[in-house]
Amino acid sequence: MIAQNVWQALGRPGFLCSGWPLRSVGYLTVSGMTGLLTLVVALLLLSVGGLLAVVVVGIPLLGAIALLGLPVAGIERWSLRMIDARPVPDAHRTPPRPGPASWLRTRFTEPVTWRELGYAALLMLVLWPIDLLAVILGLTVPLALLATPLLLATVGEGQQVNVLKAYPVTSWPATFAACAAGLVALVACAYGLGLLAGFRGALARFLIASPVSPLGDQITELTRSRVRLVDAFEAERGRIERDLHDGAQQRLVALTMMLGMTRLDAPAGPLVP
Repeated sequence: MIAQNVWQALGRPGFLCSGWPLRSVGYLTVSGMTGLLTLVVALLLLSVGGLLAVVVVGIPLLGAIALLGLPVAGIERWSLRMIDARPVPDAHRTPPRPGPASWLRTRFTEPVTWRELGYAALLMLVLWPIDLLAVILGLTVPLALLATPLLLATVGEGQQVNVLKAYPVTSWPATFAACAAGLVALVACAYGLGLLAGFRGALARFLIASPVSPLGDQITELTRSRVRLVDAFEAERGRIERDLHDGAQQRLVALTMMLGMTRLDAPAGPLVP
């Protein structure tokens, strides 16, 4: 059976020979770069919006900070497919009417918008350094240890080479011992990055996925449709009542005027049919 996510792949013996370690590295790299970019954009909006707030122009820029979670969640849904085949559906509602005002009103009143903003804040303030640091260490340390014999033969000219810029190696036995340590570090880092990617993916899925089941979404949509139908029925009933009332009132006024004119044209005395 093919593994559907990194958690299933970690428990199988072929994990190291599969593409899951590279998928984990790719996911953590994308998440780390997204968090860093989000931090830069948030600081830019905050600084420019704060400076221009006195002329009202900066207020929309400050309000845009609350919507940073939308693109971040979109990138997260895409990158999660690297480590988990289960889709993360978009939990946002379709605006009832076209136009930016309806779109903004819908987004600002949705709980998922604020959950995504919370995830974006967590990503740009806490998670992105952890992701990038784990990828850098998980790649450089094993590769540097594995490359020790090659470095000693080329750069060190068979005399000495500094492993990881800190540990001098001056003999071939020590070089091959460092290479063996690189193999152990490669296995440990592959599993470590897989575990970190699994935890990160579970956290992202918990924060940006909709807590409502598909059946619940259908019930909610049916309830909204019923409310819209009731509102439309009430509006149409009111229109018909107004038309009937206005039409009958106009006919009564016309009849009263006709009777009055007839009374003026008639001779004095009681009217005899």
